[in-house]
Amino acid sequence: MELFSRIVGNRSEHLIVLHGLYGSGNNWLSIARKLSNTFTVHLPDMRNHGKSPHHYSHTYHDMVNDVIEYANTQQLETFYLAGHSMGGKTAMFLAALHPDRVKKLIVLDISPRNYHYLNDASQHTLFHMNLISFLINSGLESAKSLLEADAILAQGIEDQRLRRFMLKNVFKSGNTLRWRLNLEALLNNLNNTLSGLSPDDFIDKKISLPTLFLRGTLSDYLPENDRKLIDFIFDNAAIVDIEGAGHWLHAENPNAVIRNIALFLLK
Repeated sequence: MELFSRIVGNRSEHLIVLHGLYGSGNNWLSIARKLSNTFTVHLPDMRNHGKSPHHYSHTYHDMVNDVIEYANTQQLETFYLAGHSMGGKTAMFLAALHPDRVKKLIVLDISPRNYHYLNDASQHTLFHMNLISFLINSGLESAKSLLEADAILAQGIEDQRLRRFMLKNVFKSGNTLRWRLNLEALLNNLNNTLSGLSPDDFIDKKISLPTLFLRGTLSDYLPENDRKLIDFIFDNAAIVDIEGAGHWLHAENPNAVIRNIALFLLK
């Protein structure tokens, strides 16, 4: 699949950043500009998101193949790779399947584990299932403006920050507001999105490339209990906390995220 991408900078070292569920490369533009003095930063929209094509299938193998196809099109033999949430999981799968392509790996606020297999993670499954189902049935298409759309979404999403984030996925087609997200595919593939790396695949061979996990201190997506799993899969990984940030740490504490990305990649 040919992904839509924004490219910031014109340096010899290339960094590909993969956004999370419901996001787009546009969410990372301000950070990319700060890093563009050192790197050419690529911000692809993942399949079923942003301006990239829609498809009924939405698995991590699909997304890994999309990113490798993008890198090949850009003639990037090797590259630095960062990913947040769903993008972070995609980045981990890519590093496992194509370790020769990735120089260093940064994973933002996501664990390698299966989020829908553990009882203590069921809240994530229910949250995403309920959110996508609400978006599909919200009737947003009847809104004549973003203000009306916000009022419609407020009926099911109390958090104003989350509503504003979701409204970034709305565009006007003629006189109708539409979703850039392929909501039906995301709902149908939610189990795939919440799946993770299997420890059985790493009994004899680990992911050895330098890896940095950035974790929001106010987030529960990467609990301390998962450190053992990370140490089992990764030979060379560190975890750094981003203070005062939740799951969307790159929006809530961008300066700390930029600083840690630059320190790690330039080290």
